[in-house]
Amino acid sequence: MVINELDSLNELKKQFGTYGPKFMKAYKTITKKNVKKCMFKNSERTLWIVVGDKGDQLVYPDIPYCSCNSFIYSLLGNKERTCYHILAVKMSKKYDIYEEITFDDEEYKLFLKYLINDVIADFHEKE
Repeated sequence: MVINELDSLNELKKQFGTYGPKFMKAYKTITKKNVKKCMFKNSERTLWIVVGDKGDQLVYPDIPYCSCNSFIYSLLGNKERTCYHILAVKMSKKYDIYEEITFDDEEYKLFLKYLINDVIADFHEKE
């Protein structure tokens, strides 16, 4: 969907602006086209990936869940359950602003393996 950047910012602020700094970070993420909808052909599996500041993050916006450290620590600390990655996916879905990538089902396990390795590497960098 091609939309005027200022109009889209104002429209998104009406619905998601209460998230403060997370909103602007999420908005910048979608304008950079860093939200990816990864679809697997026959099984119709869908994974949402956000290319973030510190690597790729797996996002399940409906649960909500994100593989980023910020989300994990917030969850453990009994804090807000929304990181900018989750917010970016929700905003992207609402306005169809994402890159759609199609894979064969045979690539699913390998895709997850690389994604998990990326998440683990990011976690170890924090230690």
